Amino acid sequence: MESDSLWLRTLQDASNDYKDKQFRRFFAQLMFHSLPSNPEGLLATFIDRLCPVRTDAPDFASRRRRALIRIAYYLQEYNVTLYEVGFDVPRDFSIAEHIEDLQRQDDEEEQQMLTVLENGVPRRRTWQEVAKTERAKLNHDQTAVFERIADAIDNPLNADGSRKQTLFFVTGQGGTGKTFLFNSLISHIRSSNKTYLGTASTGIAALLLRGGRTAHSTFRIANDLTEENTPTINFESRYAEAIRNASMILIDEVSMMNKTVLHYIEKVIKSVHLEPELRDLPFAGKVIILSGDFKQLTPVVVGAGKAGEISASIRKSDLFKKFEHLRLTQNMRLDKNQASFAKWLDELGNGTNIIPNSDGCVQVPEETSVNNLNSLIDFCYPNNCLSDPVNRIDDIKGSSILCTTNNTTFKVNETLLDRLPGKARTFKSIDKPMSDPHKLAVAMALDVHAQDYTTEAINSKTPSGLPPHELKLKVGAVVMLIRNLSLRDGLCNGTMLQILEFHGELLRCVNITEGTHQNKEVFIPRTKLVFGTGQYDRCEKFSRIQFPVRLAFAITINKSQGQTLQRVGLYFSGDQCFAHGQLYVAFSRVRHLGAIRILNLVARISDFFATLSTRSYFCTEFSRRVNFY
Repeated sequence: MESDSLWLRTLQDASNDYKDKQFRRFFAQLMFHSLPSNPEGLLATFIDRLCPVRTDAPDFASRRRRALIRIAYYLQEYNVTLYEVGFDVPRDFSIAEHIEDLQRQDDEEEQQMLTVLENGVPRRRTWQEVAKTERAKLNHDQTAVFERIADAIDNPLNADGSRKQTLFFVTGQGGTGKTFLFNSLISHIRSSNKTYLGTASTGIAALLLRGGRTAHSTFRIANDLTEENTPTINFESRYAEAIRNASMILIDEVSMMNKTVLHYIEKVIKSVHLEPELRDLPFAGKVIILSGDFKQLTPVVVGAGKAGEISASIRKSDLFKKFEHLRLTQNMRLDKNQASFAKWLDELGNGTNIIPNSDGCVQVPEETSVNNLNSLIDFCYPNNCLSDPVNRIDDIKGSSILCTTNNTTFKVNETLLDRLPGKARTFKSIDKPMSDPHKLAVAMALDVHAQDYTTEAINSKTPSGLPPHELKLKVGAVVMLIRNLSLRDGLCNGTMLQILEFHGELLRCVNITEGTHQNKEVFIPRTKLVFGTGQYDRCEKFSRIQFPVRLAFAITINKSQGQTLQRVGLYFSGDQCFAHGQLYVAFSRVRHLGAIRILNLVARISDFFATLSTRSYFCTEFSRRVNFY
């Protein structure tokens, strides 16, 4: 049995800083992400924090049961049970009779989020007030889309008894207010005491939606999904009930979604309905909203090439053809005096600004070019910001250097970390091979790739989605979470944080990601991460216990999708090429052309243009085959 000493120290540090409810949520989070070997022992150690003594239940057994009920409630976020994380309980341990009380506590937290100050006095708004206020802020385009969808939600039948259109695809460039529109629809639904499911293909996009979750967790979507997969949600579960009761199901950022996922979601929705007349309808007759911008990134299909990515898009699905297309056109992110930039950006996304006789090259404005990395860094992170990063966080959090590969981000982040004041601390991970013991023994005996199984070999690997073995950090550094720790706490894959303190076994950070959790202080623990379980993972299976973060002054273009930034530096080396949507995503992060610079690593700017040809060709090819708007 593995030692739980690290998790014991982690919980001790957290217990000194968190209130009881926060600590219970943190405890559940740790049980799920790190799977301690003796969770019952940890529960007994921290029983006074998990369930303080009460006169009506002073004995340990009663307190343990109350603590387990609360832990089980928080574990629902991860779709797992107490039994699955190692607690000594029956498989069918149920908290059904306690759900209403526990949900009421969550509703109180939500009401606190709706509190406003009026003449210095706090007042809680009703959902009716919120809905009315937000609807009044919609522009003409948003109002038209709102009314079209709200009518389908409120009045699903036509006068003759036939069903109205219930499938909608809402599109528009980044900055046209899609997220605000969706949150307005959500407040409209809540004001009528109805329910909804707000999901997205990424955690960052889900955070921007009220009550948002990832589509993968909501519909129990496997990472290695195929068309043959069948739904795994139990018909009688609360998850099935939530789908049945939802007046609207929203799925955002679908441009990156494989059509197989869309087909599976429909299977799931149909599987929780028994009525034949509903099962015969697309998505069981539910109001479904898909949203995205197909100028942006496409599904990743390993080894399939451009044709495979095109084929995997939901635009190639017969199911998608049943959706009514609604478009937002008024860009509220771009400055009003930047009409030429808006036009250029639109042409870039559509692949219509190609230079004649240039083999697919696009014209990038020459004033955006810089000639060395120092100039790019100085543009994004002036020295006065880096010399006092904690107090200048408002300047830092609006900037990012965007790269096409992870290896490039590693180099740039090391350079920026060296510019921060103070001494760096290095945190080494605990790595362990997890391969089949027989396979491992044979490899060691025959000395066939035996070096791949050593701890030293594992230490040297930093696969995508894992932190490095040696994680070097400083106070003031900007980091990105690379795991979905807790969406309800705003901690998901892609959340940007600034380190405030090395706090025992925790990183004390402030959330600097746009949204309702911005500026909240959080504690990040080490977690157990496993690599080698995926279909395309290229090395042996191993576990790594490490803080689930990476330095993030520089990030990949893919990770920037959905963000609005004040300054962007685009680091592009001549031996790389852009995938479909990458250049468009990079330029569309900013409000005006003066907010972006490109590091030109070749001798002349015209040579730089030539390196863009692969990306441009793919954009026009995708446009021709999939019909861009």
